[in-house]
Amino acid sequence: MATGYLIIYNIFQISVIQDIQSYGQLKTLGTTRRQIKKIINKQALLLSAVGIPIGLIIGFFIGRALVPALMNGTTYTSDAGVVVTVNPLIFIGSAIFAFVTVSISVRKPAKIAGAISPIEAIRYTENDAGAFQTKNRLAVKKSTSGAKIHRMALANLGRNRKRTILVIVSMTLSLVLFNTVFTLSSGFDIDKYVEKFLNKDFIISSADYFNYNFARSETYLSETFINAVQQQDAYEDGGRLYSSKVTEERFSAETDAVTNYNKDEYGNPLIALYGADDFLLSSMDVVEGEIDWDALKTGKYTLYALTMDDNGNIIDNPSIHVGDTITFHHWKMNGLAGTLDNSFDLTVMAKVLINENTDTERNTGAARFYLPTEQFKPLCLNLLLVSFPFNVKDGMDSDMSSFLSNYVENIEPSMDYESKETYVQSFHSMTSLIITIGGALSVIIGLIGIVNFINSVLTSIITRQKEFAMLQSIGMTGRQLKQMLSYEGLYYAVGTIIASLIVGVLFSLVIVQAIASSFWFFTYHFVIWPMLIVYPFLICLTVIIPTILYRQFAKSSIIERLHQN
Repeated sequence: MATGYLIIYNIFQISVIQDIQSYGQLKTLGTTRRQIKKIINKQALLLSAVGIPIGLIIGFFIGRALVPALMNGTTYTSDAGVVVTVNPLIFIGSAIFAFVTVSISVRKPAKIAGAISPIEAIRYTENDAGAFQTKNRLAVKKSTSGAKIHRMALANLGRNRKRTILVIVSMTLSLVLFNTVFTLSSGFDIDKYVEKFLNKDFIISSADYFNYNFARSETYLSETFINAVQQQDAYEDGGRLYSSKVTEERFSAETDAVTNYNKDEYGNPLIALYGADDFLLSSMDVVEGEIDWDALKTGKYTLYALTMDDNGNIIDNPSIHVGDTITFHHWKMNGLAGTLDNSFDLTVMAKVLINENTDTERNTGAARFYLPTEQFKPLCLNLLLVSFPFNVKDGMDSDMSSFLSNYVENIEPSMDYESKETYVQSFHSMTSLIITIGGALSVIIGLIGIVNFINSVLTSIITRQKEFAMLQSIGMTGRQLKQMLSYEGLYYAVGTIIASLIVGVLFSLVIVQAIASSFWFFTYHFVIWPMLIVYPFLICLTVIIPTILYRQFAKSSIIERLHQN
């Protein structure tokens, strides 16, 4: 709204200045201040009646084209059933927002036009926005060293400090946002992101497993699929993860060290007991204790699983210690009722850190314990094959991906797979989305800043035409005049550079770093090079644009400009 206000305000101000003599003449004919304000407000209303519907239509079609492309980087895609629809409330809200912005923007120009008197209209120059209310002007500063073009340019910017500041602020905002976008995009750590979701190259299972519906599924990973994978040249090593079907059998632990809302008939918390091949067990990081593989395979020991939060901190359970012996119960289920089938004791050999996407059924709520596959199988009535994570040989990821894609599409459609590349693409889609949206906003705000700069320079030139003609009549050359305007543009650029450096650095160190720390896969890096790249282009634009604009008004002779009313 603020950037829209700047553009509309400047446009109406230029319109008022160009027609300032006309408003003065209307005053001579008896038109009141209120009537002049009404004229300008009516102009704004008519322009809004035409412009707002056109803007809504164009905005809708642009949004309809861009939103699906942007949403492809998220889970909200057309494949997921998400479609772009026409919502009347959005159109109504946008129209009201645009009209309020126009109404606010036109107030000041209308006030200036309404306050003008015929005499003031004739002699109007851009001393300040309150030229029509102030009788006493600032004292003229005398100089003994003669007029300096760069000093004159600096003094000219001080004629309307408010507008100068607004233009600098609008350009500064775009640069700070532009820098912030690159700070965020450069800080996203792809290794952290991928490792969080998948610490193996691939994982295969049923489609329900990847849809987090494994507990209620009737379809499970087939040995046929695993054998087909193992026969591929790209295959290196992998391991099976086993569990039990909770609707038929459950495990509980006779201890207060773990908690669960779901309990057995004795009030003991239900737990998740898994059987895992050596490939999976050996990839788990030991947090506490040591793993004696020979002892673990005696069936008397278990591994207690820990996980990490989003910030990489291990979520420990201090109530369970290495060496604790826990009694486990196996229950046969008949609906919601359970019958005790077996009880056995296991000693906690070590606490290990697991990956929840490759080492579990992808559920939450229950404490997790792990046994070697051969020791787990005798404890279950109906063994379930949960998943098969595996690694491939270096450089052969694409070969395996092609095979898996063809297999799940044409041979076993009820099966599915995930790969590190899946999450790499997801990561790049997410960062591309941020860069696209942030970059687009930066460009839009930057263009608005440039438009405001052009409007500001244009307003200044229009209101100072007679002044420029007078300066040329006493000896200032056209080249010097263009040089003065270029200096004015340069000062805008210098002001923007200083402001953006100060605000950009502070915003990055204080705000961006604080916000980014909430992203577990973000590693903050101080970035300033995007602004440094833009600065030379900014300087060129602000120096060249005033000269180009002046040429359009310098075509008439000095005499003609001096005689202009």
